[in-house]
Amino acid sequence: MTLAVNGSQTNGMRVNGLLVNKNGESNGRPKAAFWIPRFLFYGVLFLVGLAGCETNTNVEIHKFDGRTMGTTYHVSVVGLPMGFESPQLATLIDDSLQSINQLMSTYIADSEVSRFGRMAPDRWFDVSADTYNVLKASQELSRISAGAFDVTVGPVVALWGFGPQYTLDKVPSQKEIDRAKESTGFEYLWVNSEALSIKKTRSLEIDLSAIAKGYAVDDLVAELKRLGVLSALVEVGGEIRGYGKKPNGDEWKIAIERPVEGVRSIHKTISLVDRAVATSGDYRNYFEADGVRYSHTIDPNSGYPIRHRLASVSVIHESAMYADGWATSLMVLGAEKGFRLAEKNDIAAYFIVREDGSFTERQTELFKSYVN
Repeated sequence: MTLAVNGSQTNGMRVNGLLVNKNGESNGRPKAAFWIPRFLFYGVLFLVGLAGCETNTNVEIHKFDGRTMGTTYHVSVVGLPMGFESPQLATLIDDSLQSINQLMSTYIADSEVSRFGRMAPDRWFDVSADTYNVLKASQELSRISAGAFDVTVGPVVALWGFGPQYTLDKVPSQKEIDRAKESTGFEYLWVNSEALSIKKTRSLEIDLSAIAKGYAVDDLVAELKRLGVLSALVEVGGEIRGYGKKPNGDEWKIAIERPVEGVRSIHKTISLVDRAVATSGDYRNYFEADGVRYSHTIDPNSGYPIRHRLASVSVIHESAMYADGWATSLMVLGAEKGFRLAEKNDIAAYFIVREDGSFTERQTELFKSYVN
C-alpha cells in the first residue's frame, strides 16, 4: 500500500472524507488556522508500505489522522503506550498538535505570533519555550542562508498573491515590492535566549508556516517517546519523521515524488531510521501572467519569485523542524548555491533540477547513505 500525504488542499478536494473548499473550510471542520495555498505543493512525499506488515506479527500499527495548522496529519504508532486505549492516544496526538497551532498560527488572534505582530517596535515580548525554539532555529537558518530563509517575508508573499486572498494573477510593480520589503527583514528581529523574549526594531510580522509544522512533528515525536512508544511515523503537512521499525523489522520507507504537474509517481525511495524528511518544490503552486510562470516560493532578498531550474529539494535531518527550514532555504537558493551551502553544512539534501525538458538529480554525500 502507498499512501499519499500531500498535506494541503485543492478546490473541492476530499481530505479524510471531508469536502474541503479553496478557503480551507470543510463540511465538518473549522477554517484552517495556518494558510495553505489551494494548489498542492506539499505533495512531494509519499509514505510507502504502511500496510501489509500488520498481519505478520501480533503487534498492531495504530493509525491516527486529522487536521491541524490548515493541513492534515497522519500518525502511525507501533503498539499503544502503557495504560492507553486508541481513543485516548488520538486525543493526546490532536491536543499536542493543536497546542503548537495555538501558539504559532497567524489566523488565531490571540496566538503569540499574532499578538507580537500587532505590537509596536522596540518592545520586548515574552514567548513560550516552543515559540522561542522555532524562532531561534529560524534566525539561525536566516544567518546561514544569508536571508534565503526569512520568517518576516509575509508582506511580500501576500503582495505576489500567495497570501490568504489567493489573488494569483497580478504582477506587482517594483515600487510595490520595495514598499512591502520595508516591513520585512530577519535582521530586525531580535531573540533573547536568557529571557525567552523577542523584539522587532521595525514594523514586522512573523509567519512560521515554513518551519512550525516541522517543529510540531518533533514535539509530537518527543511526546510519544516519553510515553514509551518505541516506533512511530509522524507526518504533518508533508513534514515526516520516523523512528524505530515496523513490526516485521522493516524500516519506514518514504518516496520522493517526481516533480511533474498532474502526475503522481515515485522518483526515489529512502529509509527513515530516526530521521526526518521535508521537501520543497515549485511545480504545484504558481500563476502565469503574459506567458511567464511565477512560483509561490519568494526570494526574501530580491522580493521576486524564484526563477532558477531547481524543481524540488528534499532534506533529511534528525529534526523535522530543521529539515523543513533547510528545504525552504535551499529551494530559494537554487541548485548551484543551494548545493554548495548544503555540502558546506553537511546537510543530507537531494536536488531535482530541470534540464532541457527533462530532470537531472544531484545529491550531497550525506544523502546518498539514505537512498534505497
